[in-house]
Amino acid sequence: MNSSSFTSLALKTAGIVLIVAALLDYVLLAIPFNFLDPQFQISYATQVVDRGIVPLVGTGF
Repeated sequence: MNSSSFTSLALKTAGIVLIVAALLDYVLLAIPFNFLDPQFQISYATQVVDRGIVPLVGTGF
């Protein structure tokens, strides 16, 4: 296995791990499940936007 195929595989694996970790993080942020509370909705949306760079980097990898 040459180094370019190993690098490609490593970057794909890192990207998938970052995307899955971000999705899991979004689910864990919503654990109190107070979706009818406007304050919870605002704070949840803010936290999701703040953590939005992680899946973006995963997509880039």
